[in-house]
Amino acid sequence: MSDDEVDMVMAELSIREAKDDAEINSNIYTTAEEKAVLRKIKTAERERKIKRLRGVIMAKQKVLEEQESVIFRQQQAARAAKSAEERKRAREETFDRSKMFG
Repeated sequence: MSDDEVDMVMAELSIREAKDDAEINSNIYTTAEEKAVLRKIKTAERERKIKRLRGVIMAKQKVLEEQESVIFRQQQAARAAKSAEERKRAREETFDRSKMFG
């Protein structure tokens, strides 16, 4: 689920909450207690959806963190290889100079 999809779902949940409240309040035959129960049910449904979305977001965040870690290790390995190549080249140059003067 992309960030845009998450934002869209969150907006949809907000709209649905407003519609649910309007529907509950407009029913003149429903008692205050029944309205309270209906609000609790609707709130629980929204909270389940939000919890699921948070789980999706956290899973995506974990994947991104793992990818960043892999990239960091690759960069470290590349730096180490470059450093090793530079040390090898420096040893060869020193050896070549010692041959010339030795």
